[in-house]
Amino acid sequence: MTSTKPFTRRRFIGAIGASLLVASVDDPLGIAAPTSSPRALLVRSKSGSKAAAVDDFLGAALTKAGVTVGLITYDDLLKGDGLTSASTDVVVVPDAPRLPIECGGVLAKFAGLGGQLALLGGVACSEPLLRVGSEWLDAAQWLDVLRALPFDQTVLAVPSAGAGSWTRNAANRTSASAVTRDTSDPARPSLRFDLRDVGAWKWDFFTTAIQPAVSPECNAISFWAKGDRATPNCSLEIHVPGQETWRHTVELETEWTRHVVPLADFHADSKAEEQLSLGKAVSISFGVATGGATFTSNDHTFWISNVSAGHYAGQFPSAADSPVAFSLPAGSEMVLMDDIRSVVACAGQELASTRHECTGRFKGVSAVGFTLLWKSTYVPLLSGRDSYNRHLGWAAGVTTHYDGSYKGSNWFLAGIESPDYYQTPQFADLLVSAVRAMCSGALLSSARSAALAQQQTAIPLVTPAPRSFVRIEKEAARFIDQAGAPLFFTGTNYLGYSWRLRAEDFKRAHDAGINFFRIWLGVDDPNPAMTDAIRECARRYGIYLLLHVGGMQRDGDAMAERSARIAKVWRDEPMVVGYDLCNEPEITNVGAIEFGGQPSPVLRLKPYDKYANLIDQKAADSAAHDRKQWPPLAKWATEDDAKHLYAANQLWGRFAKAYTADGTSTTTLPGVDGPLVFPADLMEPLSAINASFALWIDSQCTAIRANDPNHFITVGYNTLYSCLPCNKNLDFVSQHVYQAPASLAAQRINSTALDRLAKVWPAQPMMLGEFGYTNGALIDGKPLDIHASAVGEMIVYLTALAHGHSGCAKWMLNDIPVAVYADSDPWLSPSSRVAEGGFGIYAYDGSPVGRAKPIAHALRALRGYLDGGGHGGDIVTVEADGVVGYVYRAKDAIFLGGKSGGVDGLSFRSVTGHPIDVALYRTANGACLSADSDALVDLDPEAMRAYVGPSSRVSGRYATASRSGGRLTISLLAGERVTIG
Repeated sequence: MTSTKPFTRRRFIGAIGASLLVASVDDPLGIAAPTSSPRALLVRSKSGSKAAAVDDFLGAALTKAGVTVGLITYDDLLKGDGLTSASTDVVVVPDAPRLPIECGGVLAKFAGLGGQLALLGGVACSEPLLRVGSEWLDAAQWLDVLRALPFDQTVLAVPSAGAGSWTRNAANRTSASAVTRDTSDPARPSLRFDLRDVGAWKWDFFTTAIQPAVSPECNAISFWAKGDRATPNCSLEIHVPGQETWRHTVELETEWTRHVVPLADFHADSKAEEQLSLGKAVSISFGVATGGATFTSNDHTFWISNVSAGHYAGQFPSAADSPVAFSLPAGSEMVLMDDIRSVVACAGQELASTRHECTGRFKGVSAVGFTLLWKSTYVPLLSGRDSYNRHLGWAAGVTTHYDGSYKGSNWFLAGIESPDYYQTPQFADLLVSAVRAMCSGALLSSARSAALAQQQTAIPLVTPAPRSFVRIEKEAARFIDQAGAPLFFTGTNYLGYSWRLRAEDFKRAHDAGINFFRIWLGVDDPNPAMTDAIRECARRYGIYLLLHVGGMQRDGDAMAERSARIAKVWRDEPMVVGYDLCNEPEITNVGAIEFGGQPSPVLRLKPYDKYANLIDQKAADSAAHDRKQWPPLAKWATEDDAKHLYAANQLWGRFAKAYTADGTSTTTLPGVDGPLVFPADLMEPLSAINASFALWIDSQCTAIRANDPNHFITVGYNTLYSCLPCNKNLDFVSQHVYQAPASLAAQRINSTALDRLAKVWPAQPMMLGEFGYTNGALIDGKPLDIHASAVGEMIVYLTALAHGHSGCAKWMLNDIPVAVYADSDPWLSPSSRVAEGGFGIYAYDGSPVGRAKPIAHALRALRGYLDGGGHGGDIVTVEADGVVGYVYRAKDAIFLGGKSGGVDGLSFRSVTGHPIDVALYRTANGACLSADSDALVDLDPEAMRAYVGPSSRVSGRYATASRSGGRLTISLLAGERVTIG
């Protein structure tokens, strides 16, 4: 769709293409021979733009330094056979954000040949110029073109109130949805769509005829639209007889926006070669539906006006063929540098002079370069800093590809958007150094050496083990540590970096208050060096381990033998808490396991045949045949067995509806209030399902316990299967919950899931083996910001603590960027890569360390309180200022979340306007106070005398501290702890 909305930084950051364009290479290494005098092509910025003056300044600086410089326009860049290493060594783009998409593709091919790139001014192609006729237009100019287009054929006239032949198609036809005429704006009478009670996996559409008939020559449709705050988009559908419905998602703003949509941008479910023709269309629909729109709230309102069609003789611009993401922002506000006061050289690099320092007022985007495992590396060169000298992001850095599709190519990236910065002598000197280093091959050699050294690094086992093991206190159904104190896990999941162990990951986890890993890496590694490395890192940084066993296979007896082997390896390690038998098992894989060569009870029952009247056999047939439907099927299952397994899954789903809010809350189990009760009509198949799980669990538990009496066993369930009676043989509960945090109610249902499971298993310790809020998710059409997700996740941790449970393990330690997922896990869909990559405690920033999100600071404060003996407490969740917050109080601590709020004697306010977490707890040296984002905290010593005295001193790093009328006001800096005592 072509929209008249501006191409803002925040709209485009993280959304630039993921396809990797690879060209054939003459040199088998893909690396041009170094040249003594580098040859550079400088891509001219758009005439009249602010960046145009940068072209001349940098061109002159490069020429003065002995670089041969040629100038090239966008049109010249697209002519001929493109760039090759024979014609130039490096291409410099002073205004990379406004680089046309087509030119980005040319540069990607050049990089595939080992060519060098210098991309300045922000994210390449994030605000691309668009070709209209013979001109390259920016967004404002293209908007003027759109407004001038003659869309004179009416597709949908606004009818008088109550007129027209609207029909409705909705999942819930009893809700009070309606379409009416809205004349509140006389200049633009519109159709108002009020859609009510449209939850997840639901839809609600209104349809009317297209009258009069539209000319078949029309190739675009135009309309004005706006939505309320809960409706970021809607779906437009056009119906053609004999064809599938043609669909398009309409992005909505809360103000009127004009949209022009080429008919080629509509899509149908099939991959038919024909395109939509308005001349053949008979009706049009507007509505919302899961899959066609992104929404979370139940009620939606949007307005549509002036729906018309026309013919455009030119070529519509399209971003469908986006080039490689030359730099890869993390997709959140963490990469935005809105108030840079200084730019300084980073430590540990050799290109930028240690004397490099520019002061001023700049803004930009962190110059993050992606690194692919054993293929590329990124070195930050410059740091953008705020008025407190805090790191905001990378002002510049260089990505070196020593292997892979861009082998031999270096990308110098500069993220500051302010053109005046690029006209400083300091930056000119850095660019010259970078061009020379990229063209000489020095960066490539250094990157290869560093990668080789990293591969050869070993982590010897030298740290002594604790003297005893973690235990379970049966009376309280909780874990206790080696000293007998209650043990609460502030945990996360750890997969390694593309399945590689990094010691710095354990250190960063420790720094973020993590004391528990649900670890997938190296559990069954035959190499003792790997297990020794894991032991050493766990001991050194005080991180307990839950080992994911996995390894589902047809032969259950062989599985038990493997589990016994794993238990022998880990039995003597006190940092291990226990074993997680499988991640999120389903009857479709558990039911396929054989023991003693005999099929499982559920397969012996043959539910596909026996319960044909209760299941959808066609759905079971389809799932068994294509093996791509959810839940996943054991790869060894025959098609006949698969039908029975999917039939059993359907029967289980019928039963589970009562416990999962009709299937809308499958992980949080809102209907559970005690042990499961099987109904008479489903008693036999449900018992067979339970018996199948029991065979698997009991065989695994027997094998492990025979070889390891020191550790405990659980299963990482994410469904109602965690309540099956067969789980009595497990030692503790490890549930996974993933309700989207779209409301206070959704937040509460996540944080109280363990309470419901405790009613089923009162004697077992409770923990969340997985949970988390990804910053790649859309909540009411906007990415879930890192501040709101931190507050929501702290509610989950603190609720578990307050309710006497044993902990939570967030998914996961590190963000995984889209480019890395695309390279290492290409089976994931592009949308899944964005969502799955944003769960981390640490945001990806190109460096091995990453950048701590607010949740890292909040968890560090919680860990400080717990390590001082804190436990228990009470929590209340609230909604204020349009966001979810909380108040947690214990004997020696107060934790608060939201944009503002407080308790008697303590109040706080977010300085940035984002939700924040504030922590105050007592220590032996005084009260410790911190916030995970900049905050203003006010304390009354009289009301807070358990924490603060009238003459208490404030120590640590903070912005300001003052006293007035006996009250103490402190301006806290994000993540900094101050002591009051």
